[in-house]
Amino acid sequence: MFQGTFNHTIDKKGRVSIPSKFREVLKEKYSEEVMLTRDADRCLIAYPMAEWNVLAEKAKQFSRYEDNEKKAKRFIFSEAEKCALDKAGRILIPPILREYAELDKEIAIIGNFDTFEIWSKQRWEEYNKDSQDVFKNIREKIEKLGL
Repeated sequence: MFQGTFNHTIDKKGRVSIPSKFREVLKEKYSEEVMLTRDADRCLIAYPMAEWNVLAEKAKQFSRYEDNEKKAKRFIFSEAEKCALDKAGRILIPPILREYAELDKEIAIIGNFDTFEIWSKQRWEEYNKDSQDVFKNIREKIEKLGL
């Protein structure tokens, strides 16, 4: 499981060091490749290949004719890129994805259960400001799940 928040930097070539805890999860449970794609929150989601394959199978259920489903599928898959960890534990984020997520220098890499996300550090801090309030608002649902 991917969990925790790690502040890192992205170099001029677009390489990002993946946190060692995340690399361990990849090595032990998956492979050293991830599929990187856009998220509607203007961050990037890194799917281990096994999780990406599950997503792809589920996406086959989207209609080829319904406009919103076509757009959602295109959003997820059109700019997705397979990224392999290099010997230093880094991935190279393609320019189109760096531009989308506005990754410049300081970034936050956050665990999100079976995926991890790469955010502009500033955007992550802004997005995360009201998390405590959101958590309080869904408390009843959380309790029903037994969490």
